[in-house]
Amino acid sequence: MSTPEDQSAPPWTLFFDGPLYKKYVEYMKNHDLSKMDRNGVISNKNSPLTDPPMLSNETNWIPPQENGSPSFGDHLYDNEKSMPWNSPPPYATIGAQSTTSDTNALTAEEQKRRSRQTIGVVFFGILLIGAAAAATALIIHYVFITDHERITEHKLNLISNNTRTDLIEENKDNISLDDLSNIGQNITTLSPKETGGDDTGNDVKLDVSDPETFSVPSSTTLSSAVGEKSPGLLPNATTVTEATEPPPKPVVFPDYTYEIGQVAKMRCKVNRMRMWDSITINGTKDIPELDKPFHFMLLSNNETCLNTNDSRITSEVTIKQTRSPSAKYDDIEVLIHFSEIECQDMGSYECWVDGPTIYKVTNALTVKRYPKSKPILEIPFAIIENRPISIKGRWSSGFPESYGELSWYIIPPGSDRENPWTEAKSTVNSKDCDNEAASIINLEPTLELNATKIKIQPHFFPQYLEEAQKYKVESVIQEILVVPANYCDGKEKNKNLVHPYTCRLFITCTDKINIYECPKETTCFDEKIGSCE
Repeated sequence: MSTPEDQSAPPWTLFFDGPLYKKYVEYMKNHDLSKMDRNGVISNKNSPLTDPPMLSNETNWIPPQENGSPSFGDHLYDNEKSMPWNSPPPYATIGAQSTTSDTNALTAEEQKRRSRQTIGVVFFGILLIGAAAAATALIIHYVFITDHERITEHKLNLISNNTRTDLIEENKDNISLDDLSNIGQNITTLSPKETGGDDTGNDVKLDVSDPETFSVPSSTTLSSAVGEKSPGLLPNATTVTEATEPPPKPVVFPDYTYEIGQVAKMRCKVNRMRMWDSITINGTKDIPELDKPFHFMLLSNNETCLNTNDSRITSEVTIKQTRSPSAKYDDIEVLIHFSEIECQDMGSYECWVDGPTIYKVTNALTVKRYPKSKPILEIPFAIIENRPISIKGRWSSGFPESYGELSWYIIPPGSDRENPWTEAKSTVNSKDCDNEAASIINLEPTLELNATKIKIQPHFFPQYLEEAQKYKVESVIQEILVVPANYCDGKEKNKNLVHPYTCRLFITCTDKINIYECPKETTCFDEKIGSCE
C-alpha cells in the first residue's frame, strides 16, 4: 500500500482502502445491529455479538515509521491545501474504540432514560416509606393511646367522690399522674399567708373549681407531720378544702307532674360527659292499654330522631362543648315538649346514655286531675210518703289518687244543726283518668222528713290536707219535699195539679200519684192554665 505522501487525495481517504475498513464491512455483513437487544444478542442469531474490529498495527493503513509505530505528524499534510470546513475528521486515536455517531446518540438517550427511571424509583420509595410510617403511627395511636384514654375515661366516670379521694391518697387504681391531671385543675401550692399556715409553707390548698371531676370530703386531714413527706400523692399536706356545691350527677332526669290539658315539658340533662355514643328517651309500658307516645334518640354526631305520630310532641336539643387542655366534655340537654298533656302520657320514662359507661335513669310522669270544687247531689223530685227512694252524691275527687270522700249531714226542719248521716255507702269509680267518689243513701221517707235538708261536703284525706288549701270546695244542700200518700184522695183524675210545696213541680192523679218537673228552671206551674210558664 502506497504512503499518504504519494497520494493526491487527502490522507484520511486512504482509510477506505485499508484492511480495517474491509474487516468492518465484512463484520457488518454478518451482524444486523438494528436487531440487537440490551444484552448484546442479535435476535436472529443465537451467538452473542462479538467485538467489532479495532484499529491496531495489523489494521493500520498508515505505513509504520522507523520505530515501528505509525506517525501522525503534521508533515503528512504539508503538501495538502487547507481542508474544506465540512471535511470529516481524519481518524481516531490509536487504541480507541471506533464507534458511530448513532451509537453515541443512543447511549446518551439510554442514560437519560435510566436516570429518569432511577429518580422515579427513589421518589416512589420515599413515598412508600412515608406512607408505611404514617400507617404505623395511626395504628399505634388508635390501638394503644386511644384505648388507654377510653379506659381512663371509663374509670373516671365510675369513680365516686370518696373513691376519688382514695385514688388521690393511695393511687390504688394505678392511674398515672398525667391521667390524674385530667381529673380537675392542677393542685396549686399557696403561700402561708394565703392559707393561714406558718412560715414553712407546708399548707396545700386544692383547687376544686371543677366539682364534677374532682372533689374530696370537707375537713379531710392527711396524716403528715410538718417537714415530712406523706405516703400519698400530696406531699406535706395538712388540710384539704372542698367546694361548697356538690358535684352534679352525670344524668339528671327528674319526675314531673302535670295537670291534664296543661302545656308540659320533660328534660333529660347529661352533665360533663366525656365520651358518649347516643342518648335515648323512651317510655315503659306500665299502664295497661296505654302506650307511650314517642321514642327519641340523639347520636353523637348531633343527629336526632323522634318517632311519633302525635303532633302534640316535639323535641329540642342543646349541646355545650368544653374543649381545653385540662377538660374535654359535653353538657347535653334534651327537652320533650307536650303542647297539651293527656292521660295517655302518664307513666315511667327512661333516659339512656350509651357509651363506654352506660347510664340509665328512670323517671315518672304523673298526669293529675285535681278535684272539682263542687259535688253533685241527686235527690229525686218525686218523693211520696213511705215510697223507697235513693239519694245519691258524687264528686270528681282527683286523679291518679282520690283526694278524699263525701260526708253526709242531715239538717232538721227549722234548725241549723248539722247531724252526721252515717248510713251512706261510699265507693270510688275510676274512668277516663278520673276518680269519682260516690255515695248513696236508701230510705223510706215519712212526713217527719218533709222540709228536711240534706248536705254533702267533700273532705280531703290527711295526706292531701296541705295541698287542699290551694283548692276551695263547696258543699251542696237540698231540701226533701215529701208528698202525703193520700194527696190524690178526692182529686180529679188525669188533671194537672199544683205541688203542695213548690211551683217547680206539678202532680197528676191517676191510679197513683205522678209527680212531674217543669222543663226549665225559670218556669213555674200555673194551675189556672194547667202547665208551666
